[in-house]
Amino acid sequence: MSLLRRTWKNNAQRRGVSLVETALILSLALLLIFGILEYCRFFLVRNALIAAAREGARYAVVHSHDKTTDEVKAHIYQYLIPLAANLEAFDPTSDINLFKADGNGDPIYDGSGNPIPWTDAAYGENIAVLITARYKPVVPVLLGMPPIIRIRARCSMSSEAN
Repeated sequence: MSLLRRTWKNNAQRRGVSLVETALILSLALLLIFGILEYCRFFLVRNALIAAAREGARYAVVHSHDKTTDEVKAHIYQYLIPLAANLEAFDPTSDINLFKADGNGDPIYDGSGNPIPWTDAAYGENIAVLITARYKPVVPVLLGMPPIIRIRARCSMSSEAN
C-alpha cells in the first residue's frame, strides 16, 4: 500500500511541474513566433516603400514636363494606401520628396541651398524620389523594439524629358 501511495503522490507533483514547464516553453515559443511575424511584416512594408519609390521615379522621369509634383505624389501614394495601417501619421505632401539628383541619388542644390526642382532635370539627368516613413510595430514592448522605426526608400532614374 505504501508503494501505491508513493506513486500517486509522485504523479500529482509531476503534473504541477509539467504545467509550469509548458507555460515557460509556450511563452518563449510565442515570443519567437511574434518576432518572426513582426520581422516579416517590417520587410513587407520596407519592400513596398521601395517599390513605390521606384514607380514614382519611373512616373516622374516620363512626365517631367506634363505633370505637377502633387500629381506625382498622388500617383506614388496610390501604392502606399494599403500600408496606411502600418505607418505612423504618413503625410504624402511632406513624406514624399522629388528632386533633381546627382549620380548617387543625392539632391543637387542651387546657390541658395535649396534642392533644384525635379522638373528642371534635362534629358539624361537624374530625378530622385525619397519616401520617409515611420513604421509602427504591433508588439514593440514584448519584443524590446522601439515604438517607431524610421524607414527611407529612395530611387533615382535618368530623365526622358525633351
